[in-house]
Amino acid sequence: MSHAFPDTQPLVLKSGSSSRPYVVWSTMLLTLAMLGLTAATLYTANTWNSPGEDVLLKWGGNSAMTTLDNWNGWRLIAAKLQLGSTVGIVTFIPFFWVVAGAFERRYGGLSLLLSFLLISALSSVATLYFRDFKTVSVGAGGPALGLVLCLLVARFRKVDAASDSQDLSILKGLAVLPWLSLLGYAVYKGKADFASLICGLACGIFLGFVLESKAGKAAVGMRRWRGTFATSMAAAIAIAVGMWNAPQPPYYWAEVLALKQAAREYESQINPLNTRFEAFMNQAMDSDIQPKELVSQMEAELIPQWRAVEQRWSAFTINPAMPDAVMLASMKQYPQNRRAFLEATFRGWSTDDESAFIEAAKHKEKLEQARLVLIGESPAKISPQPPDLATKPTQPK
Repeated sequence: MSHAFPDTQPLVLKSGSSSRPYVVWSTMLLTLAMLGLTAATLYTANTWNSPGEDVLLKWGGNSAMTTLDNWNGWRLIAAKLQLGSTVGIVTFIPFFWVVAGAFERRYGGLSLLLSFLLISALSSVATLYFRDFKTVSVGAGGPALGLVLCLLVARFRKVDAASDSQDLSILKGLAVLPWLSLLGYAVYKGKADFASLICGLACGIFLGFVLESKAGKAAVGMRRWRGTFATSMAAAIAIAVGMWNAPQPPYYWAEVLALKQAAREYESQINPLNTRFEAFMNQAMDSDIQPKELVSQMEAELIPQWRAVEQRWSAFTINPAMPDAVMLASMKQYPQNRRAFLEATFRGWSTDDESAFIEAAKHKEKLEQARLVLIGESPAKISPQPPDLATKPTQPK
């Protein structure tokens, strides 16, 4: 039957031959994790530029000093979610969004998550072998390049080439250029984590040959899952063995933090006692009295406290491999010579014994040597004092 008027013909609706756009939920999850962890690090450091290494380590930075201390394996992943600076966010996030999105549309969200986690851990382990143990490594450059190379290998093999059409555009190509330029500059300056980058690229080549795209998953069935499981187990074993055999650092970050805490405790004990002695001397000068009239009070108050401080730090130890280990002897000598200096000085004031003042001068010289070491100056700056100056110890330092 023919229809004379087109508007009276039956309507034939299109049956949605093209499916709804795929939501790259895994890419979103990883991107939000990177933004959140990096923002927390920058907020803690109170800067939007580049935080210090201590803050990076606090928020998951990868270093032999931390990752190998009591098997802090979580840092293998956290370090890759930590971009390290605002520049890292601005340049890397567009790059990762394009690459991870293309990877997820081809292989699926679970494949992206598993691949990212395994490549991150493997590249972090590689860093432990080939980078200085004190250097902190952050950033997902290795995993991101691995995802890129996987896609390139698959495209070279012409596996499901039709799925690449939506991932190729001039705009997306421009989005990846800033980070690639930054990476090239870091490589040129020798500041890049080459071990992580090379490991990521190697993993990408491997995945490009073994991963099946979403279009080919139905054809391989359970065989694909067995292959994925075997590959994941092999990667997990490689990560565990790599951490177990990684070169151990001469000292750990926990020891550095413990020494910093000990230094704060040391100052909190030493400085009030020195301040209290100066207060006694100021009292003597303000009241126009002889210091020896205050000897009994100073002895009763100061000497027991100095003995307690001396006893507290006499048993203190430091890993000799640490850079500040040279301070250990001075940390012990300072309270010891301070106490001996005060005892000799008080004895000289009480008895007018000149030998006591000479002894006090010797302890004062050792005391000053220890003080200069503790504040980071050279003991050679001390000018030797003649013995007769020891009779005037009323201006303590």
